[in-house]
Amino acid sequence: MKPKFINEIGKMMLDSIRESIIDGEHAASIVHETESYTIDVTCHREGIVEVELISNEDGIKNLPNIASAIKDNLPDWGEVEDMVWSDDEEDEWQSHGFRNESDYNQWRHGS
Repeated sequence: MKPKFINEIGKMMLDSIRESIIDGEHAASIVHETESYTIDVTCHREGIVEVELISNEDGIKNLPNIASAIKDNLPDWGEVEDMVWSDDEEDEWQSHGFRNESDYNQWRHGS
């Protein structure tokens, strides 16, 4: 089971990519910070993803392959771009591979 913060990072990055696309930028960044660690994630329009893990204690060291898990859970820039410029709201949940809008909202809002 993946840690909850991985989904939080995915949601934060989705918002950051949307804002970057609307602003005409080619990269989006977020920082997820706790007392034990900081995770800095940058996604580039070209598909390059950078994950920097900074451990203040042993918190992040106890999570093997965390950078890969974060990368695997990030939204695809091209799919987000399609959502931003699409007039059809239904495309948003479908483009993420969800069966229905309810599943998408559960992922998106964590409820």
